[in-house]
Amino acid sequence: MKITKVKSLKTNSTAGTDNQDFLKEVTKLSNAMKKFKGDGKGVNSYPLPFKQKAIDIHYKYGITNTVLAKHIGVADVTIGDWKRRLGNDMTHISYGNTTRNDIRTKCLAVNEYKNKNVSKEHLADKYHVGKGTITAWLNQYSKNYKEYITQLPDGVIQIAKEERLIFGEENIKQAREFQMMQRDELRDLIQQMQKHGIMANATAQARKRCDTAEENIEILEKANEIIRKRKS
Repeated sequence: MKITKVKSLKTNSTAGTDNQDFLKEVTKLSNAMKKFKGDGKGVNSYPLPFKQKAIDIHYKYGITNTVLAKHIGVADVTIGDWKRRLGNDMTHISYGNTTRNDIRTKCLAVNEYKNKNVSKEHLADKYHVGKGTITAWLNQYSKNYKEYITQLPDGVIQIAKEERLIFGEENIKQAREFQMMQRDELRDLIQQMQKHGIMANATAQARKRCDTAEENIEILEKANEIIRKRKS
């Protein structure tokens, strides 16, 4: 988790695809991209302003790579690539949609695919992962998913891949509270796993995530202290 600086922004991080301002902006960008002829080099040929606008929409409205990519007609990995190349000056931490991304939850996703005819695309959106990740879960857990659903304890809230902009003291406070909740849930889960004799490597992974949460809490506390000093 990196926090380099904090910007004061007016944005609605809970806005979704039904937001009219979002629809206007993304439709305008999509139309412009469709009219652009390019030089035959695919998505890399789009001018810088197009790419930057896509990144701005992503951060401004809290839209996932996948959803934004569908609206403007590119792959979700393309949005991720543009963010990595051009979005380094954006101040952000991993804080946004959440999913219970433990073994039991992965098996629940497998169950939905195999027995409820839910598509991989819908599962990817629901669990905030890529379609390839859903395929990996199917390959890994198709044999034992029913057993795991019955035997394993409920999972722990895990921060999803998508970043959200951190733009003020209140958001840092919320992120810190979230990390503390995650840490406490992880501690409870570790106790359950030890009680039920869950695999040692799974317990070790939970401990590692708990340590990461502790580190993130410290980082957020330091960020909050920086803001308080600037105000004073």
